[in-house]
Order: sequence, then C-alpha cells, then structure tokens
Amino acid sequence: MPTNTTAHEVLLEIVNDTDAPVWLSKGNVTTTLDRNECLAMVLTAGTTYHYTIGQHAQRTQIMIKSWQNIHEKASRFLNDELTRASPNCRSAEER
Repeated sequence: MPTNTTAHEVLLEIVNDTDAPVWLSKGNVTTTLDRNECLAMVLTAGTTYHYTIGQHAQRTQIMIKSWQNIHEKASRFLNDELTRASPNCRSAEER
C-alpha cells in the first residue's frame, strides 16, 4: 500500500508559564522568553531537533521529534515532566 512520503511542517510552541525568564538555545543562538511569552518554531515533521532550555542556573537538554504540532509549557520541560509524559519530547539523559 503506498504511503505519503512528502515532508511536511509541524509547529512547536513553547510558552513561558513561569514567573522568571526562560531561555532556549540551539548552537550559538539563544532566545529569552519573559513571563507569558510564546515562542513558535516551524519544524520538519519526523526530524530530530536538539535544544537546551533553562532558567536561572538550571538547564535541561531536550530532543524533539514529532509528526504533529506541539504546544507545551516551559515549566514541563524544566520540571522534567515531559520525559515521562510524551514520547516526542525527551531529555538527553533518556536517549
């Protein structure tokens, strides 16, 4: 049975639901999100992306690979909740 192999895009949205600024980085690029700010990124579905998200001195490395849109709160990454809740978002330690 034929399948659709055309690449398509998915949307990753991260909203800072904490009281303090949160930063997200990939390579030499860092973006800071103040309280209630949202960052939206267009990703290629099925492609693996690696980011570091942090707040104050805390930082977490995350890996994202998805075939559908993702809307997550920054606190879930920082509290390590997604590593247990979502197969699409895992910390680097779980790889």
